Amino acid sequence: MEQTQKRKQEIETRLAEEKKRSEMIKENLEKADQLTNSMVTILNHFDERLHKLEDTILPVHRKTKDLQRLQDNIEKTLTSLDHVIGYHHVANDVEPVLRQGPSRQVDKYLHSMERLVKAVAFFSENNPDSPELNTVNTLFSNGKDGLEKEFQAQLSRHTKPMPPLKVEELIKMENKEDESFIHLPEKTVSDLSQMSEWLSGPGNSQSFVKAYSDIRSNNLIKTLNGMSDHIKGNSNTGRKISNAISTPKKPGNRRARTFDRRKETGLGKSSHAPIAEE
Repeated sequence: MEQTQKRKQEIETRLAEEKKRSEMIKENLEKADQLTNSMVTILNHFDERLHKLEDTILPVHRKTKDLQRLQDNIEKTLTSLDHVIGYHHVANDVEPVLRQGPSRQVDKYLHSMERLVKAVAFFSENNPDSPELNTVNTLFSNGKDGLEKEFQAQLSRHTKPMPPLKVEELIKMENKEDESFIHLPEKTVSDLSQMSEWLSGPGNSQSFVKAYSDIRSNNLIKTLNGMSDHIKGNSNTGRKISNAISTPKKPGNRRARTFDRRKETGLGKSSHAPIAEE
């Protein structure tokens, strides 16, 4: 009997514990349901607010995007206007440089000519009847003429015939290089190269080639003529020396021969002088 009662008490105790545990689980489930309902309510409110925010933001976003597009278009328009206005200012900007000429400012002069080339192309394509096209065409023509004259002037100024002695020295040196004779200064060579490159390119001119050919060929002729005169001079000098050595001396007159004979015998002019009396 005692064992049965103990067993019964144990069972009752376990049932009581299980009952408490069940009640606790039930309470926790109820709390979880409450929390879930609260979370669902919060999420529903949040979703509603998101929809309201989206309804508010989307129009603003569209307007902002439209404004951004307008701003980009305005910036592009201003850039294009600046580009076009720049071509209208080319004539006034480059005219003082062209008036001064390319002497001592070849780089600046060529830069101005490049601007004129672009301006001519722009007005020819976009507004061929504009007075600006006539202006830049005139400046371009005058500038090209000035460049051709400067090319010819610099080349003429620094082109000098080679001295005959230097030619002889170079001939004796055969294939060896000689840097002691400078045909053209380095700065002049640089300027002439830049001018010729522009004239043969954007300038579309070939007259400078003829000028170069004429000046350099004339200089070569002068060098050859100088060498020829030098050779002739040396030949005449050698002939005179040879003649002087090979030709015998001509005999002197009778008086000179008599004087020489008296000189040899010890008699001079003084031997014929009167002797003073004692």
